[in-house]
Amino acid sequence: MSGEPESHSCTGELKSHAYIVSNRRMAFVGCVAFFTLIYHIGLNFSSPMLSTVFHSITRDENFLEISPTLVQSTNSKEIFSTFYSRYDDQKIYLARNNLSDAELLVLASHAAKRKTCRDGGRIAFLFITRGDIPLEPLWQRYFEGYIELYSIYVHAAPGFKFPKNSLFSGKEIPSKDVRKLSMDLVDALRTLTAYALLDDTACNSWFVLACESTVPIRSFSLSYAYLTNSKISFVDSFHPAREWLLDGWKMEPELSRQQLRKGELWMCFQRKHAGMIVGEQYFYKKFMIDCKGACFPDEEYVQTMLSIYDPQGIANRSVMFVNWTSPHSSSPYTYNSGIITPMLIQNFQNLTLDLMGMHQDIGGGAGVQSSTCLYNGRSQSPCFLFARKFAAEAVDVLMQMPSSVLGY
Repeated sequence: MSGEPESHSCTGELKSHAYIVSNRRMAFVGCVAFFTLIYHIGLNFSSPMLSTVFHSITRDENFLEISPTLVQSTNSKEIFSTFYSRYDDQKIYLARNNLSDAELLVLASHAAKRKTCRDGGRIAFLFITRGDIPLEPLWQRYFEGYIELYSIYVHAAPGFKFPKNSLFSGKEIPSKDVRKLSMDLVDALRTLTAYALLDDTACNSWFVLACESTVPIRSFSLSYAYLTNSKISFVDSFHPAREWLLDGWKMEPELSRQQLRKGELWMCFQRKHAGMIVGEQYFYKKFMIDCKGACFPDEEYVQTMLSIYDPQGIANRSVMFVNWTSPHSSSPYTYNSGIITPMLIQNFQNLTLDLMGMHQDIGGGAGVQSSTCLYNGRSQSPCFLFARKFAAEAVDVLMQMPSSVLGY
């Protein structure tokens, strides 16, 4: 190989070794930038090798920056730097309502990594509801005395406001209509999580998704210790039975049928996974476009995404008790006041096996979770901190139960 430098028509003859090295480095960087750009704009590559390489890149620690379609924007880093030059950390909290969805998600994904919570941080309770939360008196009782350890965010119907004397007053975030069998519930979860991550009035380290039919069945102090001492998130994630895949949707090539997971939307997750939920777009785009037929995004997207990116980081079970084994329609069994007793609540509390969850209804095949509830590697541990579904009229019966039963 000649020691003479190459001549380039766009630069003329290179004069020094330092200049050669500099330009070669620039050329290399340019090539990397070119292929990164191609990858960002979502071109489809037919080569299995290229597909494998690119998929492994998205699992890198920088996966939020170089995931194929991070947000509906050409440059997420530009959004990030622009808004952090416009707003300091304290002002971002106040400016959230003026951000576009894309800007909100990008800032939140960065906030998840920039900030760590000391002394356990707070638990962010993310409520998705159409309107009133009839079981509110139970939540008031549950939270009493722990104001520094929790935060509340509510995604209700657009324009809905809670009464001034409500626990949930002022906790509403800008919302959109939520349609069944769509990505709307996923979007509601992502928006709630983004607001919680960007809230600089509280360092939220854990995130609990709840609805109007959810009740706590443990004391706040026990729930707080259970979550903040856990090494992994509690996300129900299992491989559905074969019959649920027969009327399938177009998963390939981005997703194989063996990778698909299903589970309850009502999950509890750490700050790390909160950042992934708001920032991941590769599988999000796939579900948004192709999730049709026997595909239920709220029960499959996050469950599948986290099982692919961080399979060891989730427990493959929920801490929200639900009954899918008693007679039910498309929703799980609802408990009304006529059948709610202290013994029923205590039975939920004492469960160390999950024998009534969604996986018992439609689970099967490779990857189905064990019924044993593991906690930090210990089997036969208490499974549940919360329970659903409870009818609105059950509030009086539950409120009559002493703290020796409910824990609060």
